[in-house]
This record gives sequence, C-alpha cells and structure tokens, in this order.
Amino acid sequence: MDIIEALETRRSVRSFTDEPIGEDVLRTLLALGTKAPSASNSQPWSFGILQGKARIRMLAEEARQVLVSGITPGSPLEKYASMLENPGYDMFHGAGTLLFVYGRKDMPWHVGDCSMCIQNIMLAAHSMGIGSCWIGFANWLCKTDAFGARMGVPADRELVGVVCMGHRKGELPPVRLRREPEILFWECAG
Repeated sequence: MDIIEALETRRSVRSFTDEPIGEDVLRTLLALGTKAPSASNSQPWSFGILQGKARIRMLAEEARQVLVSGITPGSPLEKYASMLENPGYDMFHGAGTLLFVYGRKDMPWHVGDCSMCIQNIMLAAHSMGIGSCWIGFANWLCKTDAFGARMGVPADRELVGVVCMGHRKGELPPVRLRREPEILFWECAG
C-alpha cells in the first residue's frame, strides 16, 4: 500500500477481533511513528502501552465515570450525556491495545510533533491491517497527574493522545464525504 492509498483508505476503527497485536509489530509501529518530523529535531515523544481487554475495559469504565461527573449544563460534555451515562459504553471499543503518546513539556511544539507521530503510527498500522482510533475522551482521565503518577510517567511529560488499536473486525467503514478545503487566503506575489 502506498502513502496515497493509505491516506485515502484509513478510517477510524471501532470494532476489533480478539487477536492481540504482537510486541514486534508494536515496536515497528513505534519506530515508524518516530520518523515523523519534529521542531528542531527535538523528537519529544515517549510512549506507554497497555494491553489486555479486561484491563482496558476497566480503564474505559473509570474514564467514563470521570466524564459523567463532568457533565454540567453548558459543558462540552453535555451533548454526549446519553452516551456517557450508559454503563455499557466502552470508549475503547473492545480494543486489546492502547497506545499513550506523551510529549516533553519543555519542548514548545510537542503537541504538534507528537500528533504527527500518532498520524504516522495510525497510517502504518492501517497499512498492516491494524485498525486504530484516537480517543479524545481518554484525556479527561489519562491526562491527570494522578493517572500519570499511577503509571510511572515522569512529571515532565504531557499526554498528547490515546489511540486504541487492534486487528479490525470486518470491513472498513465506507468513505465519508469530506468538505472541500476551505482556503482562507491564497496570495501570489507578482
């Protein structure tokens, strides 16, 4: 699969088989992630991996409860209340692997750098038949100091994103229509 095909066909995957992702595959994905560009070649990323469906499901429930406690009138979570208040809701969609990507706080562009690293990983995973989905809801719990301390994350690191991963169950979802690029300016000097 070439890069154009990967960009055209990658989708967020929310249905996974029980087949685990092997350590060698995960190490390859991390290595490919680190091929991303970074400001001043700072390479500010570091990683955490959590595997095991039961443990991940427990984390999903813990995060769901944190989110539910943050639902107040006018909050950004209010529109998700019915979904989040459902005790069966699993934000990690039954995935067997979670990837946590952290950036060094002392690097001013670590969020962008780590985001490009995550995109590399997701595209590489797709090319290997592995599905992934970046889970923004996870940050409500996993970005806290308490969670970081529990997992042994150094205090100088900040969570940028959590990606659930696994072997896809079924076919990829169809392509959703995308808006044309909104060009705010295009100036040509003469």
